[in-house]
Amino acid sequence: MLLTTHYLEEAADCDEVAFLSAGRIVRQGNPRALTETLGAYIVEVETHRPQELAEQLAPRLGAALIEGERLRSAVTGARRSGGLAGRACGHCAGGALRRPNLNDVFLW
Repeated sequence: MLLTTHYLEEAADCDEVAFLSAGRIVRQGNPRALTETLGAYIVEVETHRPQELAEQLAPRLGAALIEGERLRSAVTGARRSGGLAGRACGHCAGGALRRPNLNDVFLW
């Protein structure tokens, strides 16, 4: 069975997913395996200065995705988020630590 959707939550229970861009497959695989490639967690931070904070946290968390005032970084076993609260405290309006999902795979 083939399912096409723009709602990635609907595809999370599929055996295999494929991401298309301009009619070509750019990434495919088992949803769980794809999300595990990003890391153990996603750190999301709301800030009025996302670029500045991304540069400050890059040595600790690696490259970040920025959408508006939201900064996202993938945390692997090798990179830990320890000290994030102390470093981001002056810039952070809110934040969360969560497991990666298919939407994160798509964004990265």
